[in-house]
Order: sequence, then structure tokens, then C-alpha cells
Amino acid sequence: MTKKFTFSILALLACKSIFAQFECNTPRYQSEVFTAVTKTADIVYGSNPNGDASLKLDFYEPTGDVLPKRPLIILAHGGSFYLGTKNDADIVTLCNRFAKMGYATASINYTLGFDAFPPNAGSAERTVYRTVHEMKAAIRYFRKDAATTNTYKIDPSMIIVGGSSAGAFIALHTAYLDQISELPTSIDTTGKNGLEGICGNPGYNSIPQIVVNLCGAIGDSAWMKNNNQPVVSMHGTNDNVVPYGSAIISLSGIQLMPVDGSASLDEQAGKLGLIHDLKTWNNQGHVPYASSTAYMDSTVTFVKDFLYNTLCSMTLGNPESKISDFNFDVFPNPADNALSIKLPVNSKATHYQIIDLAGKVVMSSILKNSEETIHLNTKDLKTGLYSITVFTENGKSSKKLSILH
Repeated sequence: MTKKFTFSILALLACKSIFAQFECNTPRYQSEVFTAVTKTADIVYGSNPNGDASLKLDFYEPTGDVLPKRPLIILAHGGSFYLGTKNDADIVTLCNRFAKMGYATASINYTLGFDAFPPNAGSAERTVYRTVHEMKAAIRYFRKDAATTNTYKIDPSMIIVGGSSAGAFIALHTAYLDQISELPTSIDTTGKNGLEGICGNPGYNSIPQIVVNLCGAIGDSAWMKNNNQPVVSMHGTNDNVVPYGSAIISLSGIQLMPVDGSASLDEQAGKLGLIHDLKTWNNQGHVPYASSTAYMDSTVTFVKDFLYNTLCSMTLGNPESKISDFNFDVFPNPADNALSIKLPVNSKATHYQIIDLAGKVVMSSILKNSEETIHLNTKDLKTGLYSITVFTENGKSSKKLSILH
């Protein structure tokens, strides 16, 4: 499916934090540049809400990696909240393949089971609430480590959460269920510290930067807001476990509650101007990548491209990515059909480039030494986010550019 990244000026703030430098325009994060992965198993990252059982994760990192900070992907397995472990084959494959690309990855266990049998809407809602607390504890665990011992060398400003099926439910609710007023009436927050939970590592931020949704759903896509996290989704149109669109979800033939699947939440993300993308598997059922190498390959490729483009877009123009002291102004920004570049006097600028999220140069020109203001016709540029780079004899400097037609 053609990427349909949809942007507004609010999307520039979607990361909710200042990002450190992300290595764009290098093979890292775009291909498997490492040949081996080191796994550290059964790391205790917290305890369940009752405090009577440890929560564990497996951590994967590129063997021999010397980078001091890596983006982190935290994944949760599927299994309808009844089955599954952090060792499920599809999650292990994803962790290994993204670690070979240079990411740090983690597969978490979470507490299984419902508090009523047969389950009902209330017990299902409470289960999601409980597991969200556990994923938040995992996020905090890594941010705590980054602030203290730095054992795992992750970048706390680049934490991605995701999962398969039930795990995607957890990741989506971790990101978008962010107001107490949104909680269903079946949930009693007494003694559970509201949305944060009591599963461990208090005092650290639990907000992720990006969501990876593989065949999951959210209780209500209206919980998404126009300054929320980017989301990438993949889903089959014939999924009879988790609905592709909006429908009532069932478990073992028992109808539980209405949910918004990937198609519905992707539509809502588009309306809000969030960075988003959806790959639809026509005529496919639930989690096809779990049993097919071809579908796993397409899953890795689609998610990899989205993460790379999104993380690059979030870091472009960050002060840490500035290569020289040279500065310039771009106005208006966002631009419509025209914009101007204002250069300082005697800038010795040599040329400029406008680059899209795929890394393609869409506009460029040599500059004359006497030019201080360059006027550009941008009517042929598609609505979206770009970087504009001005080169000088001593280096280059980049800024974010938003085109809104």
C-alpha cells in the first residue's frame, strides 16, 4: 500500500519529547547490518499488580554494537490474554531481526487470564487495564536504567511499543488510553495509581514515542488525539479474531465488547493528522506472519520503513543534528505553494536540497554567492513533512519543513 503519511503542524510535536540524534542516511535501521544478536533472558522488570509474581522480559541487542544509545522496541505477544509467552516464535523473530538492524528490542511477559469465567466485557476491560500497567512498568524500567546504570544503552527518547494481536491491544492502549475520564466504568482504580499502575519503577516516564500495531484493536479510536504518537498498523481483511474495522470482539464464541480495529484507528489517525500508515492484507486472516515467512518478511519491511522514516522526521532539525553554526530561516512554515529561504549576509552557501521522508531529493539548486533570499515554488510538492538542507563551504544545516496544501 502506498505510504499515506498525513501531517499537520501538530504532527511535528507528536513525539512528546526532544529526540536525540537518529542515524539517518546510513544502512543501520534500514537493513540487517549485524550478523549476530545477544539475548539476555528473564530480566525482572516489575511485578504484577498484586505484587505476588515477577514480570520478566528478554532483551535483544546487536552483538558487538558500540553505539552508546539505541532506539528500543518493546513487544508483547499474542494469545487472547489466555495463552502465549515472550518466547512466542513470531515475537522472537521480530526481536532478532530488528536487533540485527541496530535496534535494541525486548519481549515482555505479562499476566494472563481474566478475573471472571466465562469472561465478559468488564473482565476484558480490566484485563487490558492491568496489562497496560505492566507494559508501562517495562517502559519505566528502561528509562530508569538509562538514567542510572545504563546497562542496556537505550535512548529513552526513542521507545517504541508494539505487539501481536493481544499484545497490540496492550501497546495501543498504553499509548492512547491516557485520560482517567476515558476508563470504562467497570474499572476500579482504587489503589492502582490511576493510569500508571503499581507494577514497578515509579517516578519515570511511561509514554512511548511510536506504536506498532500488528492485528490489534483499541476500545475506542476516539481516545486518539491530534498530538498523539505515530502508529503503524498491519491487518488482514478476513481476520475473524480481531476485527479489521469496527465490530464486537468475541472470545470462544462469547461476545465481549465493541472495538476499533486497524482500519478504523488508521482512519481516525488520518483525521487527526497523526503520522500513520496501514498495510492491509486482502483476504487474509489473523496474524498471517506467524505461519508464513513471506508475510513475516513483508511485516518486517513495512514496519522497518515506517520506523526509519518517522524517527528521521522527528530528528530532522534537532539541535543535535546540526552540523555547523550556520543558520537560515524558512518562511512561511508550514508552506503552501511558495516559500522563501533567508540566508545570513555573506553566508557562502553553495546549494540547497529539499528531501522527503523516503530520502529522495525532490528539489535542489546551486546558489549564487550574492543570493540572500531564495524564493521557491512548492505547488508540486505533496502535503507532508520534509527536510530542507543548505550547504556551505564549511558544512551544512537542516530544518524541518511542512507542506500543507
